[in-house]
Amino acid sequence: MSQQRPQYRRTGSGAWAVYGPVLLVKAGQEVTVYKKDGSTSTEMVDRVGKPFDVDGTAMIYGYPRPRASWSKASRRRAGGTPRSCDDCQWIEDAGDAQGCARHRGNPQN
Repeated sequence: MSQQRPQYRRTGSGAWAVYGPVLLVKAGQEVTVYKKDGSTSTEMVDRVGKPFDVDGTAMIYGYPRPRASWSKASRRRAGGTPRSCDDCQWIEDAGDAQGCARHRGNPQN
């Protein structure tokens, strides 16, 4: 069963990836990753590799998105930090949902 749960794996290039079934590891979605010590972590999958077969199960590598680019709700669930703007001192969790002019309508900048 542990083979069916998403887990961390080191790729050939040395990057960390989420390895798991195609049904659980999808681009743009949060994934609960099971660590070797039994604890879990939440990762937002930015992109996925090409699916491959392992013992009759379609598996895939998902590459985690840096936490700074997660949505506000995703970071809050995962214990991340709010976005801010060094130019105007805007802080996302301070109650200003619109943000500064630089962030308004395009929060990924």
